[in-house]
Amino acid sequence: MDIGRLDEVSHIVADLSARFVSHAGYKELETEFNRLLWRRRADISAGRTPEGRGLIVVGNSGSGKTTAVDRLTARHPQLNLGQDGSVKLEALSVRVPSPASLKFVGEKTLHGFGLKIERNKTSNWLWDKVQFHARNRGTLFVHYDEAQDFISNSKGTEIKPVMNTLKSFMQNKDWPVGLILSGLPWLKELMNLDPQLWRRFKPIHFPQISYTTHGPEILGVLESYIDAVGLKTGQGIDNRFFLRRLIHAASSEFGIAVEMIVGAIEEALLEDSKTVSIDNFAEMYRSRVGCVDALNPFVTDDFKVVDAGKLLGGVDNLMPEKLNQAIDSYRRAS
Repeated sequence: MDIGRLDEVSHIVADLSARFVSHAGYKELETEFNRLLWRRRADISAGRTPEGRGLIVVGNSGSGKTTAVDRLTARHPQLNLGQDGSVKLEALSVRVPSPASLKFVGEKTLHGFGLKIERNKTSNWLWDKVQFHARNRGTLFVHYDEAQDFISNSKGTEIKPVMNTLKSFMQNKDWPVGLILSGLPWLKELMNLDPQLWRRFKPIHFPQISYTTHGPEILGVLESYIDAVGLKTGQGIDNRFFLRRLIHAASSEFGIAVEMIVGAIEEALLEDSKTVSIDNFAEMYRSRVGCVDALNPFVTDDFKVVDAGKLLGGVDNLMPEKLNQAIDSYRRAS
């Protein structure tokens, strides 16, 4: 393949991937976040420091929850992230590291504030510093992505210390911080272990999509993306049966469906085609999953028998057995 063409297509696809598609889940997230933000601003204006409130954003991998929260906090017109030249950092996003120990997450949070920390510090020291810098930087919200790993700590050995740390963060009398926790569906079950913590959060669910509920929306995304790169709709993707194939192939996850649309457009561009056809989607799926045509939802007639979730890497909404055991131990000890 011509290197010049590959470079050109790569830039087009990168720009396309960077586009953000607003959807029902994002709109609910934006509405609830704005309520928390303006309530906090009102309290600050009045000199009050009530305990922080937060949001729990859950959905399977590929549902688009992480992208939605990142978009909201990074581009919110009413959040000061230091763009005025001040030390303000009103929202901070932290991806929970692995291993997700209380100490390691504390270090990662301080890194988000731009600090380098020596490894020999204790968890208590680290989280005291997190609270200090949150107040110093005027941080109103901290977002922890993959929060189920933080709370469960893989083995469930730090559930109670993590719960207490989160409550302390939100209850600080001088500067309470609101939290946004995003993760897999069973994050809600973990939070339910501590009713005192759970009551401080509003849950937002990014549900799986279906042809009935999201068909027109997915079609709109498909058509707008194809139009954005100057191509046309080609053979096999102009009817409802194709949309059913696409949604099934994406394991009913909105974010994955958008990724597949971008991938098929890339295949068409690399072929120097003027249209995007179902063949481009079939090739995208082969490249993504590495399956034979009999397991390719864009090729096989009986696409509904294909377990797309398994091919894409498994089901996320089932809690690991070892975590169930850790939760049982936590409940017996409480």
